[in-house]
Amino acid sequence: QTPGGKLDRKALPPVQSLTVDRNKRVLPRTETERKLAAILEQLLDRNPVGVDDNFFELGGTSLLAVRFLTRIGKVFQRSLPLAIFFRAPSIADLARILETEAEAVSCSTLVRVRSEGTRPPLFCVYSDSRYVFRYNRLAAHLGPDQPVYGIQPRCADQSRLYTLEEIAEFGIRQIKAVQPHGPYFLTGYCFGGLVAFEMARQLDQRGEQIGLLALLDCSSPGYREQEARVGLPYGQRLAYHWKRLRESDGKARIALLLQTKENIRDKVVRFAWSLLNRFSSVAKLPMPAVFYSSNEAFVKAGLEYQGGTFPGTVIVIRAVAPPPGGYLSSDLGWSELAPAVITRVTPGEHFTVLSEPHVGALAKTILEFSGA
Repeated sequence: QTPGGKLDRKALPPVQSLTVDRNKRVLPRTETERKLAAILEQLLDRNPVGVDDNFFELGGTSLLAVRFLTRIGKVFQRSLPLAIFFRAPSIADLARILETEAEAVSCSTLVRVRSEGTRPPLFCVYSDSRYVFRYNRLAAHLGPDQPVYGIQPRCADQSRLYTLEEIAEFGIRQIKAVQPHGPYFLTGYCFGGLVAFEMARQLDQRGEQIGLLALLDCSSPGYREQEARVGLPYGQRLAYHWKRLRESDGKARIALLLQTKENIRDKVVRFAWSLLNRFSSVAKLPMPAVFYSSNEAFVKAGLEYQGGTFPGTVIVIRAVAPPPGGYLSSDLGWSELAPAVITRVTPGEHFTVLSEPHVGALAKTILEFSGA
């Protein structure tokens, strides 16, 4: 950061270059490529965009990706998952998928953020597909020798919801396809940290070694129960978010407003979901799993998870900016479930620890404990 607290772009590490030279840019050759290029050029407000240019190097973010996929859906009548950009980061790649894969694209829940590198892979668990884009920036700060994989656990099928223990077991099957045996290096953000913790427990019970278990701003089950008992008046919550908005400026304020919009949408959806859930409980009828989005099913499993003990070391990395009401304990309650808990504080608050300019400090902490 600059002395004024703004992002110092000159100090950022270079992102691995994946784009072609501007003088060698390849223009669209097919109708599909032309349509995709026209959409992306309009969204980026730049012209031209080469078919081999990398989406991330063009400034791609999760919000831009959602808008891009929405437009693709309207033009091509096809639905693509958000993680498709890690498999197909260029217009040429996307066009090839749209032209050759007639059926709906189903990306694996294991996303290769970066597969190159000689170090043991870092497996990052997340609950919302938007967060996988944040792990892309984390990978850039971890360096080119660190493989990084994102895991979005499967939370339900058409007949029932999974428990968090089942979600963790599915995650283990995913990482073993990449790395059959330990030591395993695991991390998880928010509710994803609960799955990473349970995965570590199950792997330890199978005799596997855990090289790293880092929980990113994730509270323990007992801590969440304490938070629920303490509560916080809505007036204080509003004052907290208004202060955040007032102290931000420029692009940071726009990003905060967009984030607030997404949070409000999620809360409205979750409120409607809770009403349906309450009705099904009163009527003594189970609510069909199809009514749950993956994020809602994940949150439900997390709230019902009671946890268990883990005999190894837990690294708790929490945001320096406390949530509304402050922290109830410095280690977010994990000392109740593990004999050795090391707490580190990282710049930012809950929603920004994986974003610039804070993610670099987070990467340094992860490298510190991963033996780099």
